[in-house]
Amino acid sequence: MPLQRNILVFRTGQLGDTIVSLPAIHAIRAAYPDHRLILLTPNQPGNLVSPLEILGDSKIFSQVLFYVTPRARALASIHTVALSIKIWRLKPEALFYLRGLPWDHFWRDRFFFQLLCGISKTYGLNGSEDIFGRRDASGGLCRCPSEVERLLHIVAEADSGGLASQNVNFGIPISRKDSCRIDSLWKEAGMLKNELIIALGPGSKMPAKRWPLERFIEIGRYLLAKFTNSRLIVFGGSEDFSLGEVLKHNLGARVLNFAGLLSVLESAEGLRRCSLYVGNDTGVMHLAAAVGTPCVAIFSARDHPGRWEPYGLNHIVLRKNPHCAGCLLQVCSDRRMICLTEITVSEVLEAIEGILKKRGECQPVESPKVGVIN
Repeated sequence: MPLQRNILVFRTGQLGDTIVSLPAIHAIRAAYPDHRLILLTPNQPGNLVSPLEILGDSKIFSQVLFYVTPRARALASIHTVALSIKIWRLKPEALFYLRGLPWDHFWRDRFFFQLLCGISKTYGLNGSEDIFGRRDASGGLCRCPSEVERLLHIVAEADSGGLASQNVNFGIPISRKDSCRIDSLWKEAGMLKNELIIALGPGSKMPAKRWPLERFIEIGRYLLAKFTNSRLIVFGGSEDFSLGEVLKHNLGARVLNFAGLLSVLESAEGLRRCSLYVGNDTGVMHLAAAVGTPCVAIFSARDHPGRWEPYGLNHIVLRKNPHCAGCLLQVCSDRRMICLTEITVSEVLEAIEGILKKRGECQPVESPKVGVIN
């Protein structure tokens, strides 16, 4: 029996973190076609999403190691040693450390993987220039590479040819079952082929990222009045369902609320059929961009520009840059979210109409043509 050759991939985070890591994961698979890929990820609480939930059916990972981090220090130490032994026994040839920035636990993780687990080749754990908080000559926050590009750069460290890491492939594995579910919802809603379908993303797990809901209502009123063949669909998690209900109550029957009702892959197929996404910086936005749907993305200034913007060239990002930019706050009380409230309804509508005019169409995308699993 041939010796198993293992590659360990470490990634944590929520839906958006997972989506932006997919091109890097596919690039690792392409660079190591004969190896077993092992995913190391936390046992996600609540509605957080790991790469396994999206890529499980694609069989990219041969094995998944889940871990928990107990609050009690003594118990945490026991879990750490047990996990290191488990990884050491697998003898991974390399580790791809795809954890998000900032690296609060960089040195701890370096000690864990390189010394305790005995992994000599560690990509993404070899130090990185810290640009958080750095400003340019005009006083604005420096622009960062996108997270997609940063993670692909990590893969490029190992892929000497660079071919695998140059191919940006999100590879969302939408199945026939996912497609049929959306077909059923479209039919139930009486959706027509000539309708303009616009996705709305009014939610976010971080209050500091939420553009005021009343402005989404204004956007909806304008779009429904101007485009008589339009429908608005609210996407998001279960925590966003109540926001969708408020939009439905204010805007009427041409608004559908799918928040919390779809799986990640069903949401991907629904977003793929939309002409446009309009909403906050959320996992739904990254999912829309990953399936090729143009985004009007409404961004707070809590983080550096560039880092979390939707990947691709067909998007418009709306962002202001007050002096408090780069705060990394999850809740903004003192400044009352000035970076978001300065983004006007008129600016968002101008961006929407700009994308629709550029596309020159008001048609929904029809049946899936790529990335579908039977």
